[in-house]
Amino acid sequence: MLVNPAVSVAFLVAQIFSWHFWNERLAKGWPRTLLACFYLAVNALAVSVLINFYWTIEPPPSDPVVWRYFFKPVLLWEMVHFYWVLALAVIFFVSLPFKIRNRHKAKGLPSLFKNKTTRARLLCLRGLLLFIMMALAAWGYSQLLEPPLLYRLKISPNNLPPELNGFTIAVCSDIHYGQGTNQSELNSIFDYIGALNPDIVILPGDLVDKNPDFALDYQAAISRVKARYGVFAVLGNHDLRTKDAPRLVHNLRFAGIHVLTDSRTTVPGMPITLIGFTDSGQRGVRATNTQKRFNFDTLSGPPTNPENLTILINHRPEAISEAENNRVDLYLAGHTHGGQIAAPWDPQLNLTSLLFGYTYSSGLYNVGDMLVFVSRGVSTIIPVRLWTHPEITLLTLTR
Repeated sequence: MLVNPAVSVAFLVAQIFSWHFWNERLAKGWPRTLLACFYLAVNALAVSVLINFYWTIEPPPSDPVVWRYFFKPVLLWEMVHFYWVLALAVIFFVSLPFKIRNRHKAKGLPSLFKNKTTRARLLCLRGLLLFIMMALAAWGYSQLLEPPLLYRLKISPNNLPPELNGFTIAVCSDIHYGQGTNQSELNSIFDYIGALNPDIVILPGDLVDKNPDFALDYQAAISRVKARYGVFAVLGNHDLRTKDAPRLVHNLRFAGIHVLTDSRTTVPGMPITLIGFTDSGQRGVRATNTQKRFNFDTLSGPPTNPENLTILINHRPEAISEAENNRVDLYLAGHTHGGQIAAPWDPQLNLTSLLFGYTYSSGLYNVGDMLVFVSRGVSTIIPVRLWTHPEITLLTLTR
């Protein structure tokens, strides 16, 4: 999320104009006094929320009740007023030529606006400005009211070894560093993860955009996390678009990330087998199974111990049946961004599912004896999310 303290100042300035607008239209006396008290109370609350929201490194509250009934209404109030005042300004400037025309007519002067073509152009201009304002409102909502949230989930994979009871996994996908995320935001993301004290960190792809050398900046960010058993990742489709996957893998490993490239490994000292597949690199949201098959027989690394918990890491939530048939216990993926735009009453009803047919787009699923978790990720390339909060998730394994 792009965090800029200037946005808070703009919101509060909009509140002042809003108060002045209504104050001029109310009768003097107690109506104006009540209005002033209301605006003071609401904005005192808003200031406290904005200070907590922007000027601290603490993540937004993980409690959905606190977020829904306290933080989100205040931010929504601020944003609505901001765009309402912006709308008044736009209407004023768009209507200004017509006011000038009317004054010219009243004075009997020739008008520039008698021509029908000119009036049509002005109408088109109004429509264009309305579209721009709606786009700004969508962007503002997605940036200010859809921040990364911390989710804590307790999951119970089948045949969990006793020593893994209480084991914690931090999952953070689709960071898109270099395009969707900057250095400051990257550090903040790993501050959040570090505060969780996870046993292991899993990054299911799309770590870097554009330049493989951007991966070197992960070194400072990773140093903020003290995961007992390390940080593991796979490459996503955007990672492969850097055009130099070997260099990217080298840089990520230099930064302290264990990158699994169609390989298998065992977590030292723990009964956990990690399997990681490199993405197909296909453009588009969905890669069909016929274009990228999971071949478990050709994986490099030690063979799978049937007594271990087997975790598969793949960027896209695809080839689910292949994973289940190969006795995977937990499948971790990302890529979908939760659908990017979802129905507010049902997150499973989203753009990704409708357009590309994804059965698993966000959240936790039971597929036979396997658990599938699809992260909504923390960033995106198209800077608009609606009702699909970016997320960092802490999974706690329980028997």
